[in-house]
Amino acid sequence: MAFMVKSMVGGQLKNLTGSLGGGEDKGDGDKSAAEAQGMSREEYEEYQKQLVEEKTKQMKARSSWQAEMWSCLGS
Repeated sequence: MAFMVKSMVGGQLKNLTGSLGGGEDKGDGDKSAAEAQGMSREEYEEYQKQLVEEKTKQMKARSSWQAEMWSCLGS
């Protein structure tokens, strides 16, 4: 279970940071990750897109909550 979470989060971080590893080819990395998950490349790309959208939604909600909390403290 922890490995699956690590691989999902690690893949997202790698996508967001631009693959800090350097010599790694993104095309091969996505293909092997898709195969490892038992999905086609298209399914894997859709899955990754959904993860990014969900993370963005969570970050916006957190930012909104933090802004609300700071405004309450300032009053």
